[in-house]
Amino acid sequence: MEEPGPSRPAASTAVGGDFPELLGFCARAEALIAELLLLSDRAPPQFADRRFDSVLFDFRYLDSPGDFESRIEGNIELEALEDQLRESCGSYMQRFFSLLDGAVTYHEELCSYLNDLQEGLYVHCTLDHVLENNCACQLLVESMALFGCLILLMEHKIGGLLRERLLVAHLRYERCFSYPNLEQICELCRRHAPTPATSANSGSSPFSSDIISIQKPEDLLRRFLFPEPVLDAVITCLRNGDVYNNIRFYPDPQHRTTALSLQARHLYVLLFYSDDLLHRGLAMREIVDRFFKDNWVVPIFLHFSVDLLVSWDAYKEAKLSLVSCLSPTSIHDISLHHYTKVTHFLADLDIHIHAINKEYVLDNSLSLLSVIRECNFTLRWLLLHRMTSDKKARDLVISVGSSQQVDEGILLQLLLKSAKLEFEVKQLHAELLKTRESTWYEKRHDALECMKDLSQNYLGTWAASCKFKNKTLKDWLEHLSSELISLNYTLIGSCGRTIHRVLSTLKDIEMLQQEILLKISTAMDYVNAEQPTHLVNRINQEALQEFMQGLQNMSNNFDDLMNLDILHIDGSSIWQETFTTVLEQFAKKVKLLHSSWGPLVEKLATIGQLQLVRTLISFKLRSACKQIKANTITSAVEVLLSSLYMQKGVFERGDEDETVRVFLHNIKEQQNFCGLFPPLQVIYISEDPPMFLTRLLSLFSISQLSRYVLDVHLGNLTSPLKRLTADFSAVIIGLGTLLWQFDSFYMTQYLQFMVQYIRTAEAAFNATTDTPKGATHSSEVVAVPIFLSLLKHLVRFSSVNPYALSAPKAVFWLMSLCKYMDISRNVVESCLPASAHAILQS
Repeated sequence: MEEPGPSRPAASTAVGGDFPELLGFCARAEALIAELLLLSDRAPPQFADRRFDSVLFDFRYLDSPGDFESRIEGNIELEALEDQLRESCGSYMQRFFSLLDGAVTYHEELCSYLNDLQEGLYVHCTLDHVLENNCACQLLVESMALFGCLILLMEHKIGGLLRERLLVAHLRYERCFSYPNLEQICELCRRHAPTPATSANSGSSPFSSDIISIQKPEDLLRRFLFPEPVLDAVITCLRNGDVYNNIRFYPDPQHRTTALSLQARHLYVLLFYSDDLLHRGLAMREIVDRFFKDNWVVPIFLHFSVDLLVSWDAYKEAKLSLVSCLSPTSIHDISLHHYTKVTHFLADLDIHIHAINKEYVLDNSLSLLSVIRECNFTLRWLLLHRMTSDKKARDLVISVGSSQQVDEGILLQLLLKSAKLEFEVKQLHAELLKTRESTWYEKRHDALECMKDLSQNYLGTWAASCKFKNKTLKDWLEHLSSELISLNYTLIGSCGRTIHRVLSTLKDIEMLQQEILLKISTAMDYVNAEQPTHLVNRINQEALQEFMQGLQNMSNNFDDLMNLDILHIDGSSIWQETFTTVLEQFAKKVKLLHSSWGPLVEKLATIGQLQLVRTLISFKLRSACKQIKANTITSAVEVLLSSLYMQKGVFERGDEDETVRVFLHNIKEQQNFCGLFPPLQVIYISEDPPMFLTRLLSLFSISQLSRYVLDVHLGNLTSPLKRLTADFSAVIIGLGTLLWQFDSFYMTQYLQFMVQYIRTAEAAFNATTDTPKGATHSSEVVAVPIFLSLLKHLVRFSSVNPYALSAPKAVFWLMSLCKYMDISRNVVESCLPASAHAILQS
């Protein structure tokens, strides 16, 4: 994974002006590395051509130059090759020599500066002062570590033999053997070692060109040492501190090694300058635990990385400390942790990308930053460790990815989407910061207008039924308005405290408004403590999809006979939490009629209980409006509602304009406030239900009759079991509320199915006594033969005398439904047989 060079916070450049020498060293080091990478990619092909081997010499030439020159003198062919080499490669060799000279000069001047700094020759700063200053410490670390990177990259990109040949060729052609820094330049170019030894666990990697693997790098780096006291102080600072202040941006402890990754790569380089740290077990265990416990592929510059499992093979204590943290099981678990998050991240990124705008960024700033940080953390780990040089570790990491179906293509998608979201969030943040002053004053104006409206709500020239004159509150709100006017954009600290105080005050006012309703809520002792009162009134538009999923599951499980349309819910979250469960229970129970309907009963009972709570609240509000001098308003609302109902046909045709719709919405709010809106008749769903909903509810109702007994004294159905928590009234109200959500046709159809059950029960009972074979009630039977067969099946396998036991209870079931849901009894009585009328009369 490509990372930037020595990245610093944006403010570092400004603060670095106090330390121009260190800032200059860092700039020079990065320029030298850039030149090295450029030259390494443009090496002359002649130096790899065997035809030129006879005129290209390594450092053995410097021991006896005359012997090598004598081979060329007088040989026309070799002299021609010399001329060709000089003409085609002369400029490249000059640039390479300038790079070497620049590197050597850089090291000399940096060491001189560090010695002076250590000895206190600079009046404005000392070594302690530099280490205490965050920016200066970063510059000091980078000025030393970047030089080490330069040497390692030179060995990695330009081999020792090529370096020697380039230097010797340039010295011969330019006749500059007396160059001042020639000895140090030769030391820089001298061959270090042959091809690195191959570890038993290493194997060819497709990313081998990006993984630096050098045998005994300490021997190479110690050709150019730094002052030991300064080196020790810098290493101590890296081991114990947070040089780049990145931990605050990574609050999750799992991200600690990523937060410290910038200083970890510098520490890796500088450890080779130390005499014994790599061989001290306790010190290396401490370093590994802090920087490398879950990251063993370490980028040291741009996309060039080192694999510690290979690089530290020669250092026993360092390797043992690393392996103790990175067993195969640990590598597997870490890989699985990252791979399993990729799919979730892709889904989250799609949601954020489609919704991104300025308001979304303001409202979701923390979650957006968290997603971006998590995506970068996972991407960094996966991209780095999929290219590890250790074959076993690489195979393990890739195999876990394959098992999770995450390959390079998926990672590329994650990379692109993460980059897109990060870019857009950054751009929108920049725009918000650019316009924050004007936006701030605009929002302050809006807040003042809202405060003015709120003040009028307590003492205005006009009043609605929900407004109460209260001069104290009005004065209080006007005082808050004056505080808002005094807010000044430039005084961020004091403004923040004022805004917080105003918000707290408004919350107190809100609590005062809700005091009456809270008292009503606490009086409802029979409501289950697990059902918070706020569920009764809270509006939740997002319940739509989950409610529809329940309907879809029910319909699909009923023999896949139909598809559902999208339904829209405009109600409280109780419908999300209960209706969805009700309909999901239908889907599971319809094919297993012999199973228990208990969970469904409980859910319908919950609906009924909460509807009773709403009814009680409506009654309390209606009573309160009569007692708080709002009787006239209440009467006016009632008369106005009557007039509106008379014009219902006009409104249903959609002839009203926007003004009328707004008026109707406000009237509905006043109606709710006055307690004039019957809670049991609230409509939450606006479109048609599934085709089989009424049949399923009929089957459910029939199955529940055996759970209740007819109490002739109470004239109602009751439970014979004390442990039965589903009260009959609550269940029947929940059932009626569910049916009420749809057109009245479905309520009528449900009633017809239940009446048909009563008739079927009677027919089955008569068939066992004196009904002639083949006799039917064809004139009264609903034309649903399949459903009728199912009803008869239920009757035959019920109790010994199904009519005597089930039919009367079914009659009272329907009568109770009509009573609670305000359905005319004539609708049911007109369909009932004479025997059922006898039951009612008795």
